[in-house]
Amino acid sequence: MKSLRPVPFFRLILPFIGGILCAMYAGVKVEFLLWTLPIIFVISILISRLKGHFSKRWMYGVLLTLLFFLLGFIRYNQTYELNSAQHFSHQILSKTSVFEAEITDMPVVKNERLKVQLKILKTGSENKESVPADGNLLAYLDLDSLSQNLSYGDRIFFRGKPTQIRLPGNPVAFDYRKYLHTQNIHYQLFISESDWVKSAETGGYYVQRQAFKMRKKFLKILRKYLSDSETFSVGSALILGYKDEMNEDIRTAYAQTGAMHVLAVSGLHVGLIYLIISKLFDLLFGTYRRKMRFIKALTCLFGLWLFAMLTGMSPSVMRASVMFSVIIVAGLVRRNNRIYNSLCISALFLLLLNPFMLLSVGFQLSYLAVTGIVYFQPRIYALLICENKFADFLWQLCSVSIAAQLVTLPLSLYYFHQFPVYFWASGLVVVPAASLILSGGLLLFFFETLFSAFAPFIAAAIGFLLYWLIFTVNFCIKALQIIPGSVIEGIWISAFMMFILYVIMLFLVKGINTRKGKYLTAGTAILALVFILTAFEKSKFINNRQIIVYDVYKNSLIDFMGNGTSYSLISNDLKEKSYGFAVKNYHYAQDVNKSEVVNIDISDYNSPALFVKENFVQFFDKKLYLLDKMPQGNKKQIDLDFLIVRNNPYLNLEEVGKYFRCDKIIFDNSNSRYKVEDWKKYCEENAIDYHVVSESGAWIFKF
Repeated sequence: MKSLRPVPFFRLILPFIGGILCAMYAGVKVEFLLWTLPIIFVISILISRLKGHFSKRWMYGVLLTLLFFLLGFIRYNQTYELNSAQHFSHQILSKTSVFEAEITDMPVVKNERLKVQLKILKTGSENKESVPADGNLLAYLDLDSLSQNLSYGDRIFFRGKPTQIRLPGNPVAFDYRKYLHTQNIHYQLFISESDWVKSAETGGYYVQRQAFKMRKKFLKILRKYLSDSETFSVGSALILGYKDEMNEDIRTAYAQTGAMHVLAVSGLHVGLIYLIISKLFDLLFGTYRRKMRFIKALTCLFGLWLFAMLTGMSPSVMRASVMFSVIIVAGLVRRNNRIYNSLCISALFLLLLNPFMLLSVGFQLSYLAVTGIVYFQPRIYALLICENKFADFLWQLCSVSIAAQLVTLPLSLYYFHQFPVYFWASGLVVVPAASLILSGGLLLFFFETLFSAFAPFIAAAIGFLLYWLIFTVNFCIKALQIIPGSVIEGIWISAFMMFILYVIMLFLVKGINTRKGKYLTAGTAILALVFILTAFEKSKFINNRQIIVYDVYKNSLIDFMGNGTSYSLISNDLKEKSYGFAVKNYHYAQDVNKSEVVNIDISDYNSPALFVKENFVQFFDKKLYLLDKMPQGNKKQIDLDFLIVRNNPYLNLEEVGKYFRCDKIIFDNSNSRYKVEDWKKYCEENAIDYHVVSESGAWIFKF
């Protein structure tokens, strides 16, 4: 693509995205900008009436760029729920606020609660009439027979006081608050069984309600034939985009082999749906193909968007559906439509509907992957000529995987900090298998729904084959996962470094295409600079010493980090998953290459850097005491650097002061709130420096 002229929508979407980002990070709402749009339009009309206006065509470009920049800025401000004067957070009166809300997505069981996404309709108090309100709310209901019957479109009345989603308590940990912000959700509420009731009214869109009902029915069919949890979770993800019941082991296996993208219903699935509908239509009405061209297009569009609703309208399936819709409409009006233009049109359409999609990892990876496949796949495929048809087919699959991985690599490293070495091998398995599984699933739904009464053996046969196909795919993925060196973990890059890697990629591609050495030289020079900066960053961690008390609910986790090694003291009942969730990203960011985990209740531990005896800890020259019960006996006051209170002991801090003199007291998250409040009060009254992990997040001391 030597020129952007054939791709006009690319030149429009760039300023539109710029406007969204500007509004997002400026954090201001500028209402008067709405009036600038018609003004710019009028100026464009006036310029067109001037003599010699063709020579002033550059003005059109400037005005159009400004128009779309402002459109992105305004659209974000319109969509951002906290900008609304009717947002429920502005109207909450007391702890007894009551709400009427509508369920906007399918409820999901999470950690023995029912997670529901709500759109607030009204709010008020128990003594006053409710008033109209809006805003999104993430609610967690007690799991019982009533809550489990809730569905999309149901309306409920409830009471409570929503709270803002908490910031992550640990350094560089997964930011759930930021993740929900990408979905325009900023408040949550836990609702007990006695605090809500279902309304007799229903809402939502009729078509989407029916689509969700159909999805529930299809999931029931899959449960019937995919008997174990792993085959069901993978089958439901591949066919219907339902990933809520996927366990961590199978999710990790697909992620570490580079096959996770297949579990997100995307262009492959949408393209297959389009192909099936198109071929069936031609088979039934082939002789009237020209006369029924318009009806065929409408049928394909209806089928694509019905499938999109069944799969939950994920960014990947939305992108693919919009792109195929553009192609169908372009074919209907006999316009030659370039694939890059289709991508830009679909992205612009989706961002107009919901600017927050720009922050979605799935949205970003989806568009980058398709762009990489379209641009790089033909070039990579041309590097190797295979005479054998089967070998040629395998090389085609490999070239698709390589192209997608190449373009998404910097973004994947930034978000996931790992590189799946055998992504090309997993592509050989999952890409053709995904087509077969989706086709088999659709056939299963068809025969189970329409012919189960008088020909159940057909659905049973399809279900049997589908089960073993998915079982085999899972087996192959797990086999790839256990191969030594299947994944390189611990890669940590910043957002700036990710941007630099894409700049290098653009320079190198430009240099290869134009065969001009200046672009290759520039790309190579920037790459060398990246290596130098990376080496400099790593050198900063050589003598880096830290003590970290992590924020882990009802548990103790203390890290002693130095010289690239971490020593983690953990409580008995801390689960491995919780440990990894708390420390993994920070270890990556601090270039920790060796970790040792020690039970905090073991009385003795000795290493060159860390010494632990009973509750006394010395890390290099820093002395600590882990206080989990009141000291006994008449001891001389001991000088410490830090006192860490853990495991919810019964303490009198005045008495503790007779045993220890320290610079700071840290109360970790294994202590109850009511005790911490008493301790805080004592510390404030006596000018004692303290840190409460459950309130202020992890405590980090660097020396």
